[in-house]
Amino acid sequence: VLMLASHRGQMAHVELLLQAGAVPDLRQTQKDSERGDTALLRAFYGGHLIVAQRLVQAGASLQVRNRWDWGPVHMAAQSGCVPCLEWLAEQGQALDEPAPASRGETPVMLAAAKGRVQVLQWMHAQGVDLARRDRQGHSAQDWAQWRGQTDAERWLAEHLGSRR
Repeated sequence: VLMLASHRGQMAHVELLLQAGAVPDLRQTQKDSERGDTALLRAFYGGHLIVAQRLVQAGASLQVRNRWDWGPVHMAAQSGCVPCLEWLAEQGQALDEPAPASRGETPVMLAAAKGRVQVLQWMHAQGVDLARRDRQGHSAQDWAQWRGQTDAERWLAEHLGSRR
């Protein structure tokens, strides 16, 4: 229930659940199909910074990774939450960490696949390598194309000089 409330940004519910003893780092692992997310990962996936900060205050670890090795930055990048990414960077989180348990995708690749142009712009301003490739040799531009995110694909092409 804490994961659901965190994903939805329901701070009042999150607070009540924490006060009732909910464990912030409990993993979603009832079925093999689940990624192994925690409430913190779900909060960042939903783009809810205040909820995520409260979970960290309650003991949730920023070092958490799900089964695909997606951490808080991966989740925040997909949500399009630039304030989340800014806060994570302030906390010392790496912005370009690949996910070795999956395809080696970076937060930039996941943002591109979701069409999060503002995240791409912010990452670019932070000096993150937008041309980095996953284990199959795919770039963020390829990820955007694969998911039909034409605005992200176009923006990346303009800022990478169509390097593929």
